[in-house]
Amino acid sequence: MSEKKAPILRFKGFTDDWEQRKLGEIGEITTGSTPSTLNKDFYNGPYKFVSPVDINENRFIETTATTLSKLGFEKGRNIKRGSSLFVSIGSTIGKVAQIHDVVTTNQQINAVIPFDNMDNDYIFTLIEKHSDTIRGLAAVQAVPIINKTTFSNVQLNISLHIEEQTKIGVIFKILDNTIALHQRKLEKLNMLKKAYLQQLFPQADEKTPKLRFVNFNMDWERRKFKTIADRVSKTSDSDSLPKVEFEDIISGEGRLNKDISNKFDSRKGIVFESNDILYGKLRPYLKNWLFAEFQGIALGDFWVLRATNTSPVFNFYLIQSDKYQSVANLSTGTKMPRSDWKVVSDTEFNIPRDVAEQTKIGDFLKKLDVTVTLHQNKLEKLKVLKAAYLQKMFI
Repeated sequence: MSEKKAPILRFKGFTDDWEQRKLGEIGEITTGSTPSTLNKDFYNGPYKFVSPVDINENRFIETTATTLSKLGFEKGRNIKRGSSLFVSIGSTIGKVAQIHDVVTTNQQINAVIPFDNMDNDYIFTLIEKHSDTIRGLAAVQAVPIINKTTFSNVQLNISLHIEEQTKIGVIFKILDNTIALHQRKLEKLNMLKKAYLQQLFPQADEKTPKLRFVNFNMDWERRKFKTIADRVSKTSDSDSLPKVEFEDIISGEGRLNKDISNKFDSRKGIVFESNDILYGKLRPYLKNWLFAEFQGIALGDFWVLRATNTSPVFNFYLIQSDKYQSVANLSTGTKMPRSDWKVVSDTEFNIPRDVAEQTKIGDFLKKLDVTVTLHQNKLEKLKVLKAAYLQKMFI
């Protein structure tokens, strides 16, 4: 590696090559410690105590599973706000985060507390960019570890201009905040859908759901599942129909993770039509389901379900309801559990007598799913954009 380099994309006015510096030369490296767990006076207070479990996809740590009292906080090694954290021991080695306020950490985390001539946000993004490379330095043993010395000696190319660092740091902080905002919106939408599934379908021995659309007031009727949907069994090895398998479906979201319109081969599977439901009977807790909007062939352990005198889209959300999921997970087998068709098909479910009400419920939840997908796509695009900027704005 040459001593001086420059990234592909830079802000106007900065032309100097970047230089190699050890992490220990750009900040104070601190390894955390855990106050004695035998002393209860050290815990359950207002101060955050960060361990690897608290570091997730979000950049900033908002809450921690464990908190410290003032006494416990004073016993730990305090890390000032803006510092970067790097998990250096165990299976989650390489996870990174930044802190809003002063915290303490456990011994599985190395912190970089940037020196005054370094920008906090820039240093965090620099470490995040190279986290995979740093993780590769872990000593190979029963529990992988990057000790403080090894971590301090990691060499990275950096800008020595605080102004350039600040500009780069701001860009990625805005990106990370935008990603976190979309992530929170997505989580709220998924929680909203879960709540609607519980409110729009009867619970326990209820004859009607808690929430109904106007002009529908008849009690729902009990129907065995086999009278609601047929289990289709026609097979084909046609190489002119697209194939769908478990790996193509986003678990729990009921949508494809890729374009399969040209996924043709001669493997044999169950033929499905538009408006059929693909339900993954293998390991049903994985929630591999799909509402088909095209003709194709299902490969692997799928049930292909076709609505009979019911709304297909209503049936799609019925299989996502708590009751159906509990029945579908009364599975046979232990290592490779599968839903039992006899159990599922003979189970009675409450459904609206009026197909118009069924359709209303299905269409409502379908629109909610579309909104979820739109937000998911925005989030994925933001992550792709960030990855591209990381490649072009760092070495």
